[in-house]
Amino acid sequence: MKRTLLRLTCGLVAAAPLLVVGAAPASVPTTAATPPAPAYVFTDLGVLGGLDSRGHALGSSGYAAGLADTSPGSWIFGFHAFRWEPVRPGATTGTIVDLGALHRRDLSAATAVNASGVTVGVSLPPTGGSTAFVYDGTLRALPGLGGRLSSAADVNDRGQVVGEARRANGRDHAVLWQPPRGAGQAFEVVDLGRPAGRFATSATAVNERGLVVGAVADRDGYAVAAVWTPDRPHGSTGTWLELPVVPGATGSVAEDVNRSGVVVGQADPRRGDRGWLWDGRMHLLPPLPGGDATYAYGVNDAGVTAGCSNVADFSARAVLWRDGQAIDLNDLMPAWAVEAGYVLREAHEINDHGQVVGVASIGDHAHAFLLTPAENWS
Repeated sequence: MKRTLLRLTCGLVAAAPLLVVGAAPASVPTTAATPPAPAYVFTDLGVLGGLDSRGHALGSSGYAAGLADTSPGSWIFGFHAFRWEPVRPGATTGTIVDLGALHRRDLSAATAVNASGVTVGVSLPPTGGSTAFVYDGTLRALPGLGGRLSSAADVNDRGQVVGEARRANGRDHAVLWQPPRGAGQAFEVVDLGRPAGRFATSATAVNERGLVVGAVADRDGYAVAAVWTPDRPHGSTGTWLELPVVPGATGSVAEDVNRSGVVVGQADPRRGDRGWLWDGRMHLLPPLPGGDATYAYGVNDAGVTAGCSNVADFSARAVLWRDGQAIDLNDLMPAWAVEAGYVLREAHEINDHGQVVGVASIGDHAHAFLLTPAENWS
């Protein structure tokens, strides 16, 4: 469901990751293989008048979201948030819709979408700063904490939104936006605070119980992955817990969390960035053969993790990890898509029906894609 705009990446999407620091023991699987998996129906989600698009988010009913260029060659100077709307839940055909931005000259990006199509993201004015938004038929700004920066990263099916916002004192804090309680009411912004000794916090994902994941950082911007647990389900008060950092890494950031509290994210060991999965123990996710770096972005309720791995020629390949084994999604593509030149570079989200959204390359351009397991398609 969620997707952050600025993140560690396989290299196809621009990134501005947190610097990180920490140390703790971990358990590390070392084998990678390609087990049998179903073939997929491939859908190019299209563009918004430009030549490039990027798929970042996926809901349980098949809504997808991301950003796309608004005119040929606009690239970083002209992109808008989009929502891709399936013709029916789980369908492989649909329509890409330009969500616009909060103001006429703003850029925008969608970072998450839930089962009913509620979409969240960030609007970026040319004068600097950023504003979190929610789209539920109408694009609306979410309230901040007094500073000029805010961004929304995830929305669950209950309508809770998480992200971060800058306080008037210049500190960035993770925030939870509670949905309106009745007609005519607005979202309520809740500052999730920071643990003692930490300078800033961020939130990247929220599950269906209101569990929030992200990172906590020191004054220099070095951070470690953390989980915020509400005192009661869907509550507005809770406690931060820092997760262990894998051996050889200087730190980490959490990217997603499933219903049972399994967390996936990123670490930065000296020998290359590595994705990880935490289920009470910390596990490194192995690369594809010839690779040395992995990136974990999303996890579904079965624990299947979406992300990417580099390979021997240093290019990126979209990957799923099932039971600790890496599966190159390019090996499961329909022949027509391979022959057309599509290469799946990054898998950003997987829902509980096995659908995957991400970024493919086609020639010199990037296109958002949706994969739907063939056995689920009708």
